[in-house]
Amino acid sequence: MPGNPSGYNRLDVIRCFLLLKEQRSRGYLTSELALGEGSVRGILELLIEQKLIIPTNKGHIQSGKGKKEQQCLEQEVRIFPQRVDKQFLMAFFPLYITDTIACAQVLSHIKGIEKTYVLRDTAVRSGADGCLILASRGKRLSFFEENRPFDLSPIGKLFPFRDDVNDGVVIVTIGTTRDIALKSCLAVIDVIGDAFQFIRHE
Repeated sequence: MPGNPSGYNRLDVIRCFLLLKEQRSRGYLTSELALGEGSVRGILELLIEQKLIIPTNKGHIQSGKGKKEQQCLEQEVRIFPQRVDKQFLMAFFPLYITDTIACAQVLSHIKGIEKTYVLRDTAVRSGADGCLILASRGKRLSFFEENRPFDLSPIGKLFPFRDDVNDGVVIVTIGTTRDIALKSCLAVIDVIGDAFQFIRHE
């Protein structure tokens, strides 16, 4: 990240914490985060300092405190495994049919939805080729903007959304790599809610 001497940013710290739900080696984290060893070392030291992870003989894993924060996080946000689905991409992003799709459902503590174009810009600035911001009300998905006649049922078929949420938000981002798709999705989550407020990045 230009101007960041540490070589990583807040989203990298968040991604690293999420990966450490399971025990991971430093080599694995370096590969998954697409960062240098020095940056990964810095992130791990930061998370250890915050008592969110602990070192083990085989790598690092979330601490007791980290696991509690993870459980709270999962009550607020569901982050789904990335997927590639050409039929969905043809329907919504026909110029990017080889992209990877990332998706999350934010369930509570939501703010800043009035201007969804700002949230889409956030995703694009994080590298996404495109982004959808949708309202999640029970089993129904809809655009926040009026007069958007798209059939959103293909999204519901791709991801197992909770249908007992009346005021949720679904974020769909696409990117040329899994890393970009997820990172841009996390960037939007970080703007509209408090799910990641327990993580400091500096």
